[in-house]
Amino acid sequence: MQGGELNIVHNGKDDLQTEADRSAQRCIVAPLTKQFPKVKIIGEEELVDQSIREEWLVTEIDAELVKLNYPEEWSDVKEEDIVIWVDGTSEYTHGLLEHVTV
Repeated sequence: MQGGELNIVHNGKDDLQTEADRSAQRCIVAPLTKQFPKVKIIGEEELVDQSIREEWLVTEIDAELVKLNYPEEWSDVKEEDIVIWVDGTSEYTHGLLEHVTV
């Protein structure tokens, strides 16, 4: 937004994709892929280039989160059986920054 150019790509009717969408997806997918290489991650944006600026990459894991117990019925779930969907928001393209979610 500060750069002044959103680099909008039209993916169809009412489906705009910005550089922020692409960057956000890279920032989410890169650390997840590194931490959980067997998990299938599907992003809304079809990205050929998955590279990310190193300073945008979150590498620290919340120690309190790691201590949480998962429900007992999930005890036999394997990492390769998990799918994570990454989806952005269209509000960004309309300047509604207070509505932006991922």
